Amino acid sequence: LPSEDLFLDGLKDSVNVTWDERRVPHIFANNEHDLFYTQGYIHAFDRLWQMEFQVMAAGGRLSEVIGERALDYDRFQRRIGMMRGAQNVVDFYKEDSLMTASLEAYSNGINAYINSLTPDSYPIEYKILDYKPEPWTIKKCALLYMYMAWELAGSTNDLAHTKFLKEFGISDYKDLYSFDTPILTPIIPKSKKWDFDPIKSSEPSEIYMSDPYSSDLKYEPNPNNGSNNFAISGKISSTGKPILANDPHLNLTLPSIWYENHLVAPGINVYGVSLLGAPCVVIGYNEDIAWGSTNGMNDVMDFYDITFRDNKREEYWHDGEWKETSIQIEKIKIRNSETFLDTTLLTHHGPLLTHDIFSNMPRFGSSMAVGRAMRWLATEPSMEPKTFYMLNKAKNYDDYLEAIAYFSCPGQNIIYAGKDNDIAIWQTNALVPKWDLQGRFIMDGSDASHDWRDPIPMGHRPFSLNPDEEYLSSANQNPVDTSYPYFVPGDYAPAFRGARIDQILPTLRNATYDDLRKIQIDNKSLLAERVVPTLLETIDKASLSKEQIEIYNKLSSWDYFYNPDS
Repeated sequence: LPSEDLFLDGLKDSVNVTWDERRVPHIFANNEHDLFYTQGYIHAFDRLWQMEFQVMAAGGRLSEVIGERALDYDRFQRRIGMMRGAQNVVDFYKEDSLMTASLEAYSNGINAYINSLTPDSYPIEYKILDYKPEPWTIKKCALLYMYMAWELAGSTNDLAHTKFLKEFGISDYKDLYSFDTPILTPIIPKSKKWDFDPIKSSEPSEIYMSDPYSSDLKYEPNPNNGSNNFAISGKISSTGKPILANDPHLNLTLPSIWYENHLVAPGINVYGVSLLGAPCVVIGYNEDIAWGSTNGMNDVMDFYDITFRDNKREEYWHDGEWKETSIQIEKIKIRNSETFLDTTLLTHHGPLLTHDIFSNMPRFGSSMAVGRAMRWLATEPSMEPKTFYMLNKAKNYDDYLEAIAYFSCPGQNIIYAGKDNDIAIWQTNALVPKWDLQGRFIMDGSDASHDWRDPIPMGHRPFSLNPDEEYLSSANQNPVDTSYPYFVPGDYAPAFRGARIDQILPTLRNATYDDLRKIQIDNKSLLAERVVPTLLETIDKASLSKEQIEIYNKLSSWDYFYNPDS
């Protein structure tokens, strides 16, 4: 750690940074510019290589560092629109001077640290890979959010669903993939009444039947990914004030994806974890409110079969007319080799996914073919950093509501608790109004009824404020039950985890933070509780050996907790 005063040209005033016994930095600044400048400097001081390498990976630039073996990966990242999306986001940021100022200050702080380095003092990863850090830009902040959107909402089951539909038909599909289950405890309590007139969607007369092409999908979302959050009202807490808990279940990485810090300046006093490569606190609390997030698991990626006029692929058929494709040429620099020029064809749906690249990517398997386009919500302009900037300064529910309105993708369940005794949860996904099952299968790119429409109004999104139950929770399950008037597609977590949380929360009285901590580490399996007795009934005990009887008896008396000694 620095043992003396540092003099940095970019600061407007003095800043004090104190590291506590857990090495968490507490940054005290006299203005917001210096606060975010110093946060950028400190992030880079501890994690520069991680910050830069992850956004180079997101933007399809690994070939610059590790050579030609990364070329297919880079082409994939470019074609799905990571760079296009980041540029769209940056252009959108520029419309907001306050947002731009905070991102510029943060970026300048990173660059101040980079400029202080010499080749001898580069972080060791740069020495091993033999390259040097480059200046940080706002576009890299945008790429960080693109990276997170891909981690949380960059997968699809549309191809598998299409294959199932083709083999077995719509009736069996609805039976197997029903969003409704008797054990579901939706994120928004079933007692919620919806008091708006939903936007109607025009459904085609018959289901479009695409040829899913061959193959097995090599990628499925990590079943261990997910998160829980919950909040209880002051009526069931020991203090008379709400308590909020959040445990994100993101991949365990080294270095960690999170960075814990405390930020203090006039109008800001916030503590929690930030993401490396962007300012502010992402999950945390200030003097007035606390908030946390779980992944919404929403389906924000759709695929369209494209019908071209001819092999030139200069025009495609849509809504009764031929429309022109456009071309984007990506320049991919390759270490110790010539720059590679890669052409992406674009339709109004999105980029064309060509078989040569997508057949090698683990999230798509070899099911992609020439003539299929992808639309992904993350590539469209949005301002997620503003959500966190405003939450860091928020004082009440109205401030929280204004902040989360800027969040679009990936869909998140952002939970709230305030010292004014409000608790709330909103799903922030910019939900597109769709007809039933729209986007679950590959769609007809020529039929305008399959196109995306403008997102629903903010007030139509799933939410709950101060429910009669006195608690709220989410565990990546379906956000709503069938009373909600919109189709909300997603690859949601099985209902058991959310049901278990909602089994415990109603039992709390005079609850402390430790009671919520115990829910976080609770390991009872409602799935096992439902399945094991039925499995045991199928066993003929008379045919069992003495040792097997002992195992049978132990399993019969199991309390369904996954404890190490059970």
